[in-house]
Amino acid sequence: VIGIKRLPGIGERIESAYLSFLAVRNDDPHIFRALLIAAIHSAHAMGKEYLLAGFSERDPLLDIARRFRHLRYRSRMYAYSFDGTVGPAAFDRTRIPYVEIAAL
Repeated sequence: VIGIKRLPGIGERIESAYLSFLAVRNDDPHIFRALLIAAIHSAHAMGKEYLLAGFSERDPLLDIARRFRHLRYRSRMYAYSFDGTVGPAAFDRTRIPYVEIAAL
């Protein structure tokens, strides 16, 4: 109805591309919108059905991304290290976290 292809079933492939290592100077919404449109067209030209990107709820670019047709997927971020040196206290909560979802 809204023009978004259904998600594949269990064991099926998701034909997707990733918007990775996203950085926009001064979080400029005009630059990000142009970048996102170019990425969408590039993914479509490669035969991909989805362009996957991850945003923190506090990311100012999220408002721009939400203006495009999308499927929302909420998740939690966890920190772990084998030697115990990284944990929640190690993160500066005043900064916006970025997650590279292509690596997940």
